[in-house]
Amino acid sequence: MQIFLAKIDLRFQLPHLRKLANVYEYCIYTFCAKGVSVQTGVFGANMEVNLLNDGPVTISVEI
Repeated sequence: MQIFLAKIDLRFQLPHLRKLANVYEYCIYTFCAKGVSVQTGVFGANMEVNLLNDGPVTISVEI
């Protein structure tokens, strides 16, 4: 197992993070509008996430 840690300097990322927050909110809205059960947290906050793979696909998104 390999774990990579990186220090992120948010002073230079704030405009980019604001755009991502809008995408986050849009995705939540879209999924809810289609009847998908969605649980949310605070964008950018540390969150504990549990994942149960119960299907043929797992999508990992790295930003």
